[in-house]
Amino acid sequence: MSSVKISQLPVSSNVNANPALSIFPTTDTGTGQTTQLSAEALGNSLYSNNTLIVGTGGAQLPNTVAQFTGISGGYTQVNEQNLNTGGTADYIVTADIGNDTNYYIDMGITNSNYSNVSPFNSLGTSIEPLSGYLYVQGNATYANSGNLVIGTVNPGAETRILSGGVGMDNVIVKIKPGEVKIRANVVLNVANVVLVNTVTFYDGTKQTTAGPSNAYTMAAFAQANSAAANTIYQTGVNTTQNTQIQLAWNEANTSLQNTASIIIPGNVTFNGANSFFNGNIVTTGTMTTTGNVVTTGLLNATGNTVFTGPFTVYGNTLNYGPTTNYGNLTTTGTVTTTGNLIANGPTVFNGNFINNGTTVNNGQTTLNGNTTTTGSFIMTNSTFASNSYAIAIIGSSSGQTQAPIADGTMLQITGKDGVNSKLIVDAAGTGVYSLFNGRSMRGLANTPSALLSGDILVKFGGNGYGATGFGSGVNSGGAYMQYVAAENYTDTQKGTNILFGTTPVGSNTVANVLTLTGTTAIFANNVSIANNSIANTKIANTYVYGSATANSGVTQITSRTTGVTANGITGTIIGYSASAFQHGTGYVFTVNNSSVLHTTDIVFVSVQNSNCPVPQVSVANTRVGSFDICVFNGSGAGNDAAYTMNVNFGIIRVGS
Repeated sequence: MSSVKISQLPVSSNVNANPALSIFPTTDTGTGQTTQLSAEALGNSLYSNNTLIVGTGGAQLPNTVAQFTGISGGYTQVNEQNLNTGGTADYIVTADIGNDTNYYIDMGITNSNYSNVSPFNSLGTSIEPLSGYLYVQGNATYANSGNLVIGTVNPGAETRILSGGVGMDNVIVKIKPGEVKIRANVVLNVANVVLVNTVTFYDGTKQTTAGPSNAYTMAAFAQANSAAANTIYQTGVNTTQNTQIQLAWNEANTSLQNTASIIIPGNVTFNGANSFFNGNIVTTGTMTTTGNVVTTGLLNATGNTVFTGPFTVYGNTLNYGPTTNYGNLTTTGTVTTTGNLIANGPTVFNGNFINNGTTVNNGQTTLNGNTTTTGSFIMTNSTFASNSYAIAIIGSSSGQTQAPIADGTMLQITGKDGVNSKLIVDAAGTGVYSLFNGRSMRGLANTPSALLSGDILVKFGGNGYGATGFGSGVNSGGAYMQYVAAENYTDTQKGTNILFGTTPVGSNTVANVLTLTGTTAIFANNVSIANNSIANTKIANTYVYGSATANSGVTQITSRTTGVTANGITGTIIGYSASAFQHGTGYVFTVNNSSVLHTTDIVFVSVQNSNCPVPQVSVANTRVGSFDICVFNGSGAGNDAAYTMNVNFGIIRVGS
C-alpha cells in the first residue's frame, strides 16, 4: 500500500460546489477517533454552539449571539442588500412565540421596482419604492401587543422628528416630557388630538386646549397674510391669545423704537429707511434689511442675515448662520460668529471679534479690538491702488504709515514708534522648523507655467528713508538677496543661483557683488572678506586652493626628460627612477597642462620628497597649454640621486 504525505497533495483554494463532496480528515480528541468530515457538515456545525465573532476588539457584551467589530476613521457597517428589483431588504427581530406573520418588528427598505399593490408584500399602500420603514406586527390575542415605542431615556433629552434633511432646520417636531414644539409653517390639524399638557410652537407660543379644525387654521393663515390686514387673529383660540399676537405685531412693526425683545421665528424683511432696536432681537429665519439698522441690544441670529444698508451694533452680536453685509458694518460690542461672515462693504469692529467660521472680506476691514478665529479668514482684493496695501498692521501712535513705493503690496506692517519691529515665527516639535518660502510662477495664479532662466524666485531686500522718501523702485539704494533661476525650469531641472547686491558709497543704485552657483562663488571687484577661510573659490581672477581643487597626478616613464600631461591647476609628477640622478647634472622635461591659459600665468614648483641636500627645481619656460620644469642635482661627489623624486606644481592664473 502506497502512502502520500499531505504536503504532496495538490493545492486547492475552493471547496466543491456541492460541499458534501469535499472531505477533510479529522481527529476527535474526546473519543480518540479519526474520521472524515465533509465541508457541508463543517459549515453546519461551525457556529452551532459558539458566538459568531467577526473582527477583533470591541466590547464583548453578555449573551451575544454575533459580534461584529471594525476599525475605521469614517464608519463601519453591516450591510444587507436584496438584488431583486421588486423585493425588499429587511432586518427582523422575532418574539419568543413569533413566526413569519405575528410578533416581530421589521426595519427595511423597498427596492426600485417595488409595488405597493403586490399580493406578496405585507406593507400595503403606505410605502413607495426606495422608501424605508419600521413597524411592529402584533396580534389581538394579546392585549396591548404591537405597540411601537420611540423615545429617549435620559432626563431632559428630546425626541426629534426630521423632514427633508438631517440638519436642525429640518427638525419639525421636538418632544420632551410635558412639552411638544412644532416648527412654524407646519399645518397642524389637532381636531382629534388629546393634549396631555401643552404644545409649544417654535415662536414660543403655547396651546393648552384642543385646536380648531384645519379649516379654521387655513382661514387664520389667509387672514394673517392678507395685504389689507394689519392684524393677525387665529380663529378658534381665546381672546387673550389674540391680544398677545396683536401686541407682538404692533411692536415688531414700530419703526421708531422697540423697547422690548423681538422674537421672529420666520423670515423678516426691513425695507424702511431706518430701523432702531433698543431691545433684543432673536431671529431663526432669514433677516434682510435695505435701510439703516441700529441695535443697542443683543442680536442673536440663527438663520441667514443680509444687511444691504449700513448696520451699526452697540451691543453684542451672536451669529450662528451666514451673514452677508453689503453696507457699512460698525460694531462696538463683541461679535461672535460660528457661520460664514461675508463683508462686501467697509467693516469696523471696535469690540472683540470672535470668528469660528469662515470670514470673506471684499471691502475694507478695521479691527480696533481683539480678533480670535478658529476658521479661515479670506480676503479677495485685486483692485487696491498701487501706492496702497491689501492688508496693513499699524502699531504707530498716530495710526499712520508710509505708502508703499511699488504696486502689489499684499501686507504692510508698521511697528510701534521708537520700538524695533519684530516678526516672530515659532515652531515646536521634533524635526519641525520655521519656514519663510517664496514661490514664483509664470502665467496666472489659476493657470501657472514654468519659470525661465533669469526669473527671480524670491527677493529679500532692505532700503532706507532718504531726504524725502524711500525712493521709486525696488533697487533704489539699500541691499538685497535674491534667488534666480539658472535655467529653464522643469519638474526635474531647477538650477538656482543666489545673488547678493549692495549699494556703493555715494550711489543710489544696488549692484550685484556676489553670485553663488551650484559649484562656485563669483565675487565682483571691491569685495572685502575678512577673517574667512575660503576653499576652491574664484575671487577676482585668483585661485585659492584646497583639498577639493582640481588636482592631477602623473608618473614619468622612459626617462627623466620624458614629457608628461597633467591638466589640473595643481598636481604631482612622480619622477623617473630607473637610473641614478648623477651629481653636478640637470635635466628639463615638459608638462602639458590645459589650465595654463596665458604666457603670463605663474607656475610654481617644489620637491615633494628628497634626501638632503635637496635638488633644485624651477620653471624654465611658460607657454599657453604647457610649461617646462628644470631639475639640477648640484651635490658633490657621492650624492647621486637614485630614488624616485616627486615634484608638486601649482598655477596662478594672470588674466581674465
